[in-house]
Amino acid sequence: MKTYAYIRVSTEEQSYERQLIAIQAHIQVDTVFAEKVSARKKRPQLEKLLSLVNSSDTVVVYQISRLGRSLKQLLHIMEQLQTKEVTFISVVDHISTESPHSKFFFHLLCILSELETDILSHRSKSGIEAARRAGKQIGRPKGATKEILNKVNACQQMIDFGQSTVVAACAVVGISKPTYYRWRK
Repeated sequence: MKTYAYIRVSTEEQSYERQLIAIQAHIQVDTVFAEKVSARKKRPQLEKLLSLVNSSDTVVVYQISRLGRSLKQLLHIMEQLQTKEVTFISVVDHISTESPHSKFFFHLLCILSELETDILSHRSKSGIEAARRAGKQIGRPKGATKEILNKVNACQQMIDFGQSTVVAACAVVGISKPTYYRWRK
């Protein structure tokens, strides 16, 4: 009878600390499985956890959204846990699958989690579309900026006057060698 924590953040810049502190304040954990990956990508630590758990074990997460984003994904994970008779706890959502009411509430929160993801996606797409209609550049600029062109010209002058090699000139002005070759005249 072991207790496992699953902690996930979506990007390398994010920290596990908040989730781990909240889980440890709620329950004593034997092993922590942590990963920095989007819920939509392959998650080796989660797969390892799901293959390791046995009957009477407990899996604890900070929040349901850390386990998965789509209803299908969350239900698939829960089915695996229920098949193995593993208890599931979500600290922030106050869910434990030990009672029928909690199981119902879990399913409800799964639906809301997917709705939240869909709303965020819709808002992002709407914002990008509105920006495009307003004539704003979305994403990386298509051409070189004035700053880059000035650096390329400075680099070219250093090379033309025999003051430097391409590599050294690029290092001095702060551009990469491929950038120099792409934008030189």
